[in-house]
Amino acid sequence: MRTIARRLKQLEIRANEVAAAKPEPHTLCFIEAVDKRVVSTYDMATGKWTHFDPPRDRAEFEPMV
Repeated sequence: MRTIARRLKQLEIRANEVAAAKPEPHTLCFIEAVDKRVVSTYDMATGKWTHFDPPRDRAEFEPMV
């Protein structure tokens, strides 16, 4: 029984080390309140921003004449 408990403890320690060495990447999404669409994302693993163009059919994004 002690051997099994010791082996499980070793596996748990090794799994924690692997998890700490390779953290799961996260992405933040910024959503427009009106249309509920993603307007930009930030990839935390690479530090890269991605911005999406506003829709062309909405009057508020059209230049005022």
